[in-house]
Amino acid sequence: MNNSIDIIVTSYNRPSRVIELVNKVYFDSGIKSIIVDSGNNDFSGLSVGKIIKTTHKNQPYQRYLGFTISKANWLLYLDDDMEPIEGWYQQIKSLIVTHSDKAMIGICYKDKHLNTFLERTPKSALKKFVNNQFINNLRVVTGYPLLPQGVYYKNGVKGSMPNNSGETEHLSGGVFLAQRDRLYEDFNMQLFDFYEQRLGKGEDGILSYTVSKSASVYYYSKQLFWHNDQGNSVYTRNEFQFNKIQALSRAYLNLEYYRLNKKRLLYARLSYVNYGFWRFIGLFMNFLIQPSKTRFQGLRGSLIGWFIGMCIRYDETCSRNTIWINHAINDRDASR
Repeated sequence: MNNSIDIIVTSYNRPSRVIELVNKVYFDSGIKSIIVDSGNNDFSGLSVGKIIKTTHKNQPYQRYLGFTISKANWLLYLDDDMEPIEGWYQQIKSLIVTHSDKAMIGICYKDKHLNTFLERTPKSALKKFVNNQFINNLRVVTGYPLLPQGVYYKNGVKGSMPNNSGETEHLSGGVFLAQRDRLYEDFNMQLFDFYEQRLGKGEDGILSYTVSKSASVYYYSKQLFWHNDQGNSVYTRNEFQFNKIQALSRAYLNLEYYRLNKKRLLYARLSYVNYGFWRFIGLFMNFLIQPSKTRFQGLRGSLIGWFIGMCIRYDETCSRNTIWINHAINDRDASR
């Protein structure tokens, strides 16, 4: 079986991090990376690697563009703020051999810094009641149940990754392996539209869930990378923006969940209304219990995102795929 690998790194505004990462992975593996850059960056310090330029500042599209350029059987996707741990490449090669029947393999990584944006985001005032049966039953009604590990659910709600390596319905990550021929089967590229407008989230989850509907997806729980958060993501600039994008993106993720499970989309919209309403109530109660400017901004962003999400125009037939495939062809041809 062909176990060739290409490493694909997406880049926007971190050229020094990309240079450091790509030089390191080449030193460890001897594999030249494909860098898909949307920021017109200078990579003169890069000793190896193929650089593809695109005007679309859009990570999921950039990943797809790398996919169209690669000829390898296996693709290793890396975010540009990842740092490999010693011995990572030997583990990757072993995974490909041992789990050759898997379409995607998620790789464990951990935050290098504790003070990331998500760590600073205010937590629910009810978090201490996580083991309370009444609260857990209430979460089911509100559309945010506690899920078993590896389960992907309505409105983009997910169970945690398996503590021990095992099969899963979704991956969460800046590091994952994928068999090229299985990666974009039945994938709806309307997601690229939302990312193009800086309104998208949840790409990793919905891409892997889409793959899981027709093939096996696996999570490897041994850490092979550090996530060196740079604190400059356009998606986590502030609580207002983060909660707006999260609320809006859940509408699309829910519609996709219902499409992939061949259920009526009317039910998807009703499910989202219920989810968004109770999420707003939860954030409002958190604000009343522990008022702060940060919580207010999160509440405001969630409300606006929810209203926009209820009015989303959904491409059920995946007609947008043709447009984005043509964008990729043009970018690919321009790079030759």
